[in-house]
Amino acid sequence: MLNNNFDIYKIDLDKGLNAKQLKENKKQYGVNKLVEKNKQSLILKFLKQFVEPLIILLIISSILALSIAFFEFFKNKFTNKIDIIIAFCEPFIILFIVVLNAIFGFVQENKAEKSFDALKKLNNEYARVIRDGDEILILTEELTIGDVILIEAGDKVPAGGVIVNSSNLELNESILTGESEAVFKQNDDGILDVKDESKKVFFGTLVTKGRAKVIITEIGMNTKVGQIANLIDNEKNKLTPLQKKIFAFSKKVAFFSIILCILTFFIYIFVVQNGNWNFWSKGIIIGVTLAIGSIPEGLVPIITMILSISSNKLAKKNALIKKISASETLGSVSIICSDKTGTLTQNKMTIVDQFINNKIKTKLFLEYSVLATSASYTKNVETNKIDFLGDPTEIAILEHGLKNNIYKNKLLKEIEILGEIPFDSERKTMTVFIKKDGKILSISKGAPDIISKKINNFDPVFKEKNDEFASKALRVLAFAIKEWEKMPDINDIEIIENNLTFIGLVAMMDPPRENVKESIIKARNANIKTVMITGDYKTTAYAIAKKLTIINSKNDLVITGDELNSMSDKELDDKIENIAVFARVRPEDKIRIVKAWQKKSHVVAMTGDGVNDAPALKAADIGCAMGITGTDVSKNAADLILTDDNFTTIVTGIKEGRGILYSIKKLLIFLLTTNLSALLITIFGILIFKTNPLSALQILWINVVSETFPGIVLGLNRPSHDLMKNKPTPLNQSIITKEMFLKIISLSLIACILSLLIYYLTTAIAIDNFNVNEIKKLLKNNNDIKQFSSLNLFVTTGIILSLNSFIIKDHNSFLSQKCQHQKWGFISFLVSLAFLAFASYVPIVSKIFDMNLYIEKFWSKQWIIVLPFLFGIIPFVIVEIFKNLKQILTK
Repeated sequence: MLNNNFDIYKIDLDKGLNAKQLKENKKQYGVNKLVEKNKQSLILKFLKQFVEPLIILLIISSILALSIAFFEFFKNKFTNKIDIIIAFCEPFIILFIVVLNAIFGFVQENKAEKSFDALKKLNNEYARVIRDGDEILILTEELTIGDVILIEAGDKVPAGGVIVNSSNLELNESILTGESEAVFKQNDDGILDVKDESKKVFFGTLVTKGRAKVIITEIGMNTKVGQIANLIDNEKNKLTPLQKKIFAFSKKVAFFSIILCILTFFIYIFVVQNGNWNFWSKGIIIGVTLAIGSIPEGLVPIITMILSISSNKLAKKNALIKKISASETLGSVSIICSDKTGTLTQNKMTIVDQFINNKIKTKLFLEYSVLATSASYTKNVETNKIDFLGDPTEIAILEHGLKNNIYKNKLLKEIEILGEIPFDSERKTMTVFIKKDGKILSISKGAPDIISKKINNFDPVFKEKNDEFASKALRVLAFAIKEWEKMPDINDIEIIENNLTFIGLVAMMDPPRENVKESIIKARNANIKTVMITGDYKTTAYAIAKKLTIINSKNDLVITGDELNSMSDKELDDKIENIAVFARVRPEDKIRIVKAWQKKSHVVAMTGDGVNDAPALKAADIGCAMGITGTDVSKNAADLILTDDNFTTIVTGIKEGRGILYSIKKLLIFLLTTNLSALLITIFGILIFKTNPLSALQILWINVVSETFPGIVLGLNRPSHDLMKNKPTPLNQSIITKEMFLKIISLSLIACILSLLIYYLTTAIAIDNFNVNEIKKLLKNNNDIKQFSSLNLFVTTGIILSLNSFIIKDHNSFLSQKCQHQKWGFISFLVSLAFLAFASYVPIVSKIFDMNLYIEKFWSKQWIIVLPFLFGIIPFVIVEIFKNLKQILTK
């Protein structure tokens, strides 16, 4: 606020601040700038990418694996270089994945921040200020306490201040109050009182009419806008629904990994080594390897990639995501709390009906109506469009005239404006004097109930028409005229605005945006409730809500801010599900509404544009600020910016968000099946064959390299069916549903059984002996046989798991889908197959992986290498048969 030591009367109100005063005031009070939170350094932004539960788990795992590798290196020594490569390869590959994920997330969020900053730069504004007696134009942020500024219609008030003098000054303070009606302001006694709000103008409000000289008394963070911005900055960031679920999932994975590590260690010591504790370090290595193998390493980077790509898609559809995790939150939204003006409606008053006294011609009525306005218009040469300046109601009258070929600018060349009595809140009337063809005429415009008391030709039809318009929640203005022999004293308002002749009515509204109704219906079909929150009157809110189908049943309620304030929290909890419209609400009411919905386990999206909306935007699960009309404070508080200010964009975003969640669930099934399959093969392999059938590097290769590409394609795939027909995902639902769990278990068991079967068969065929005990001995003692069988198992497992992407992708059969929909899936399978082949059939590489196909004594049985490919396609073929049968039976 203004420093108590500052003497407002020391400033020369005609000349403004002199150079000395300007320097002193800037030093003492600073400049007119909203202080944003200190931006994080690029290094800190990058490091924050590592603070994810699964990422932390991967880092711990890699450190543990690296520690064991160093222990083996220094304590037991490795027998060859390949062993060294294998030991150190695993932890470094995991760390590489972690760093790659961090780079991906960092780049995307930095890109979003740059887009947001660019959006703010477009809004750089200037102020007309008087300094040292000269009127100059400066950036608003260069203003300081004591500056004298000039404002007029069309200006945004650049800082808070007291009116020195004014003429017909009206301001739109909706960014602070939510009220769209213009507020009349004046300093009628000349006293510069910083506590009298009727004499003050506030930063960010819009001058709709008149002009004023103002002395600045509030700047930057001391303005009302600044105070709200400060509250927002102190709010803590919230976790998204997916982040909460992944955090819970990570804890379960960590617990499972620890149990698995301990269990595997004891199985190895007591089953494989018959209780010989000399092999404890080997047991720990196998246990840790399996524990790491249970962590879906590819999950976080692929999810980051999905969210990043989806954020770019949304940006192209006018939804700028500030933080990539917010794009998935959209998919969980079950309640949209939407502001009315500018979001659901066009924020542009439009005349939709009129009633004209039959004793006056339509053309003459339209001429009188446009002349009874202070608004103006000019044609923009660059855009070839008409730019309007003035009160929205008066602009609507001008536009109505233009549509009917009545041009105010043309009329003003033929008609002289003699004077004007401005509108005020007590009279609710405005009067203009014109001179046409030597005759003087006054045209009065105002509220119908006021004008009807001042006319000499009242007819009940006039009232009936007004009531009809009002019942439709239309804003109605009445027009009346009076002829004069000579120009009267403009101060004799009582005489001037009485004994008038009524000439007509105009009815206007802020019409709904195009496609909003369809989007609300689409949202409702997706089990998403749209709730209107507005500062407008109850009747107007009801009419718009009814028209847009927000009110869709007898149970839907409309309540006012006063009614809301009279309710206890329990009463609100009981009624909230049935409330469709909140009218005449205050800014603080919006937070209470959002939190009431959240108590019911709903994910809430909140839209807003004003400073008063910022706290509610921050409190919502996803705040959606307006990119065009929104204030910087609301944009800073929001998670998403609607660059077209359109409600339809939110519904488009929700559809994209649901697609993200769908893809993440499919990805989870795929990756967890891959992990669980490797674990089951290892554990049951040790139990049955007394040896580890898969090496640590083989497991890592399948999990990280071979299955990554099908995983990416699966993650980016969108469903063939419409997800907007489904219900939103409940907040309390686990990230792994029962259906998903059963699918993971069944696919993993199939992969395990077929892989171990091929392990057994290829060993038995190679040695011409099908005796299990003999096979156990040879696998334990003969490294050639073990490497040969391990290779065939590795290829089988890799093919089965890669083809799982087709099984999981869709409910429909692979053959029933168009080729272009399968293109990337097929390419990813071939890439996966190529990586398998590289690791298996390139001699030097296969040795690193503890595999060997090129053993001389098995050359006569090289046909065995066909078996992994035959066994690998079995699950895919069986599932395809079932899918085709299901499609045939459902037709």
